[in-house]
Amino acid sequence: AARGQLLVVVNSNSDSAIETAQISALMAQQVDAVIYARMFHRDSDTPAQLRRVPAVLIDTVDTAGAIPSVVPDEQQIARLATQTLLDAGHTRIAHLTVATPGPAVDGRIEGYVATMTDAGLEPVVVAPPGIGNATAGREAFAQLVASGGEAPTAVFCFNDPMAMGVYQATIRAGIGIPDDLSVIGVDDFLPVAAELLPGLTTIALPHYEMGVWAIDTALAMLDGARAADAGVESRIPGRLVERGSVAPRA
Repeated sequence: AARGQLLVVVNSNSDSAIETAQISALMAQQVDAVIYARMFHRDSDTPAQLRRVPAVLIDTVDTAGAIPSVVPDEQQIARLATQTLLDAGHTRIAHLTVATPGPAVDGRIEGYVATMTDAGLEPVVVAPPGIGNATAGREAFAQLVASGGEAPTAVFCFNDPMAMGVYQATIRAGIGIPDDLSVIGVDDFLPVAAELLPGLTTIALPHYEMGVWAIDTALAMLDGARAADAGVESRIPGRLVERGSVAPRA
């Protein structure tokens, strides 16, 4: 709106047939450009129709390297989360994630392991099957406890719903957050992060910043300023949101 543009939003609800019909309808209306956004960072096939107009991808990349894209910097997000716990004095830090591979899962594991290794510490990754929801958080925490050895004093969760599952599991186990266990998530999903007690410290995903980048890039393409490396993948860092779930190691 600030750039004097009309934005039309359609939602396919992850239905490929509906998506194809929607894109065809947009093309029939002779839209100037298309911003193609996924609901979360994942690999996907880019619809061939998008090559007919200036297009920009959000939360996915074009494997053919023809369409510019913007995604969260997953390694930076994990490094920031892990370093926040290290700065609080924690040395036994586990990463609770899921077993399903993908750019977000893989990138956050990579960033966590690198940060722990750089600090001379042993990484511990627990990855139950399923999606990253509260159930996975409870299952990951149960596996962590059952694994034996010295209990961690902090956990870095793949996302905020998994962190919520950890909260639920610790209540049942009589473990206090943050007195006994510090917890950090990813997303800053407000219905979860801001409403938990204590509030969840988390790494906010750069949704707004990715949207701005996409519009700026699309309009630059329309103005004829499309760069030679049009298939470039831009990565935007996450931002630490501090609440009450991280405390110095007791």
